[in-house]
Amino acid sequence: MGGANINPLFQAEYVILAGLALVVVSSLLCWRTAARCRLRWRLALTVLRTIAVAGLAVLALNPGRWRSETIGVESEWALLVDRSRSMEVADANGAPRLKAAARIAQDAIREAGPSGRMRLVAFADRDELIAPESLATLSATGRATDLVGAGRNVVQRSRSSGRRLSGMLLLSDGRQTAPADPLQLAAECRAQNIPVFALPLGGDVPRKDLSVSVSRRQYVAFVGQKVRVAATVRNEGLGPVSSAVVLRAPDGTVAAEQQIELDSGASVPVAFTLTPKEAGYGEYEIAVPERPGESSVLNNRAGVGLSVLKNKLRVFMAEGTPGWESKFLVQLLRQQGNMEVTTVYRLSAEHFFRVDTDLLKGAEFSTPVFPDTPEALAAYDMVLFGKGAEYFLTPERIALLKRFVSEQGACVVFTRGKPYGDSLPGLEPLEPAAWGPAANAPVHFMPAKSTAPNGLFGSMLPGAGDPVWAKLPKLQLGHRFTEEKPFAKVLAEGVIDVAGRQASMPLLVVRRVGKGLSVAVNAEGFWQWDFFPSVPEAPEVYRDFWPQLLLWAAVYSEFLPGQDYALRLSDNGVPEGGVVAVHVTARRGVEVTQPPTVRIGSGPNTVRTLATAQVAPGEPHWMAQVAMDRAGLYRVELVAAGGAGHGAATAMLEVKAPPTETDNLSADRDYLETLARESGGAVIKKEELAGVVARLEKPEETRATGRTIWEPLWNRGWVLGLILALFAGEWVIRRRNGLM
Repeated sequence: MGGANINPLFQAEYVILAGLALVVVSSLLCWRTAARCRLRWRLALTVLRTIAVAGLAVLALNPGRWRSETIGVESEWALLVDRSRSMEVADANGAPRLKAAARIAQDAIREAGPSGRMRLVAFADRDELIAPESLATLSATGRATDLVGAGRNVVQRSRSSGRRLSGMLLLSDGRQTAPADPLQLAAECRAQNIPVFALPLGGDVPRKDLSVSVSRRQYVAFVGQKVRVAATVRNEGLGPVSSAVVLRAPDGTVAAEQQIELDSGASVPVAFTLTPKEAGYGEYEIAVPERPGESSVLNNRAGVGLSVLKNKLRVFMAEGTPGWESKFLVQLLRQQGNMEVTTVYRLSAEHFFRVDTDLLKGAEFSTPVFPDTPEALAAYDMVLFGKGAEYFLTPERIALLKRFVSEQGACVVFTRGKPYGDSLPGLEPLEPAAWGPAANAPVHFMPAKSTAPNGLFGSMLPGAGDPVWAKLPKLQLGHRFTEEKPFAKVLAEGVIDVAGRQASMPLLVVRRVGKGLSVAVNAEGFWQWDFFPSVPEAPEVYRDFWPQLLLWAAVYSEFLPGQDYALRLSDNGVPEGGVVAVHVTARRGVEVTQPPTVRIGSGPNTVRTLATAQVAPGEPHWMAQVAMDRAGLYRVELVAAGGAGHGAATAMLEVKAPPTETDNLSADRDYLETLARESGGAVIKKEELAGVVARLEKPEETRATGRTIWEPLWNRGWVLGLILALFAGEWVIRRRNGLM
């Protein structure tokens, strides 16, 4: 369309034919009516008439050109000045950052001159247009900084006014406290060709803070079971500190206290051991006293929840080839007041012996005593295998065991490495790793580095690097692993010599299998730890290792022992205003009469109650979403459908307050560089201010409307004048020759 040069009102062929006819007829008439004139005048009259009429015929074709329509648009630019509280720090050449920003802003206004195209905006947690004379009295009182929000508001106001924003000049320390990504503003500015030029103010300010942090918000224990509540205390910039660390009980009293010493920049782990005597739920607090000059006191305390279960852990153990390892293990487990242990031993090819928790009720059988129905297997929370699992397992029992673990959230533990002789194909999908050849090599047990610094099994045992592990007697490595299966995690490992080179071999591997857990202990000889008098800690480590492993495995699974419902959160820590998804699941086969209900509480108070919706038809899985608009520590618990027994279906949720202006007073140049670079601008120095202002001070410019319009030639004065001149010339000649 842009290449066309005519735009006739009617079909071009008709206009051309009519025009030719008109030219021929008018020329013949002119020639005939000028018969009395001399030949030269007769020819002149005919030529003038022919050219004039031909010109009119050409105008009928409407010659011209297509062009894009444009309109004139006024441009403007924005000067943004940060007035948040961090701008009162006096590190801009000895002056407060805001005072330096005000002087630079005044220089920029003088460079711009009286153009009237500059918008002056002061911002902190909100932004406002101000007059240039207000710069002298501007104070750094903003409680937060929303640089991104201020920039987006400037873009929106400019768009609403009909003016084009040619760019922004930003005077700030870059310390953004509102939860916003600078790329949001940068992408919006780049799309509209609005470069951001940032002039950073301020430098690094040492932070002073004593803080408490926890890696776990929720603990689960049994009545009478020791539980170790761990935290980390960190000192930033306060110099050498001697401080008390207290653990407050749910009633506010001090349950325990420790004294710590730590240097500036150092962290120290602390732990408190509790032995709950009653079932239920309680919230504990770990706190350190406030120190003078701290940047923030909000992190001087951290809360954790403790759910204490009334139900005992029900354990079934099958041992086809009994040994010392199994004997000591069973004796240790029977001593635990929170466990009920049923053991089946193979005595010979056709004789098995079963021992329940009550040792007086042992009985001998001629068939393997292994649960053969889902109901019989559901009487236990976990199944332990020693050696000789092939003497107990049939394809039907293996299929039953897999459903027990994946659907019912139970655990299977292989306590002595590979639990069968050559192969047992049906059982392999339950194993956390693929067994390789036998190793039969001595090896030290060492927790994996991923367990440091909190320790093993929820901090109940020392973590990686603790010297106690090197003192313990070496174990006998069972088998090498050819591969770790998906979702497997190594909790402990050892080092052996393989072909003259040292290799790390997994000793303790866990893997989620559906809703349950699979555990492989790839070593033997743990019982020796209980008979090592030269290492005082050794007996304690042995007496803690197996009970804590089993209790940890039971809690790590989807469902807690004795509970038919489970509750989990999409995230245990969200920022203020964040959305959390609460998931509730039920064991297969549990009769559900109504959707479960979830309650969110803070301390003794209920904040809100949520109704859940089923995720998929027929699935025992429900979900609810909630936006948390207030910072704090919340308890999320199941209050309906029978799942709230003794606080078991409970989770802790931390809603984090947004950072305050005093948390970190250092300038954030990287934040400004990211914003400026991605918007098409740059970080500048004060010496470059004049050049940037000159670039932003663009005059009025045109903007395409997106439409194309036809621009004809006939409406030009010289075209019409020429045609009129031709007719006028013909008239003059006719008058001089006496023609009408």
